[in-house]
Amino acid sequence: MSGMMSVRSDGKTIAEITGDYLGEFARYAMLFISVVLLLFVGIVFVVGPAALLANLTFHPLGDGVFKGTIFASKGLWIGIIFVYYFISTIVPIDKIIGRIYPFFGAVLMFMAFGVGGAMVYHGLAIPELTDMANYTHPGGVPVWPGLIFTISCGAISGFHATQSPLVAKTLKNEKNGRIVFYGAMLTEAVIAMIWA
Repeated sequence: MSGMMSVRSDGKTIAEITGDYLGEFARYAMLFISVVLLLFVGIVFVVGPAALLANLTFHPLGDGVFKGTIFASKGLWIGIIFVYYFISTIVPIDKIIGRIYPFFGAVLMFMAFGVGGAMVYHGLAIPELTDMANYTHPGGVPVWPGLIFTISCGAISGFHATQSPLVAKTLKNEKNGRIVFYGAMLTEAVIAMIWA
């Protein structure tokens, strides 16, 4: 829905659209919320991959590939990822992101279906999906407040509403909106559920 709103508003952001309909206070409130959420998501997308890369292993029981080298530093990987993000932000989208993201997307799909296949093949239980009585966290904390953040990039994602103008500006025809936005939402929801 946010994608199609952006398409019909000449690629405006959600904050701009909110302001057009609800006034300046709503525009700035939405802008503040978007910036804070983008900051949180940005931190997750920097720190998580940096930790994975710093602890990269060939075998679950083996030593890290980078163990004992400069590349074992999580801080170094955080720096490298920030440099990549900065360059990707200032360079036109088709120069870097447009060339790299299809590879990242293919790897993500491969991993998600690999995890899903392993779950089916090994018969791994998912009590959150199969046992409807499991409504609380093992520590007694209710699952619903945390669920929105846990599946931040999937079935219940508000973050992507902030990114839809980027996609809206690349559509050649409004008729492509359904397959692009709805299809992306469904695909990402499947990936998120597999990872969850």
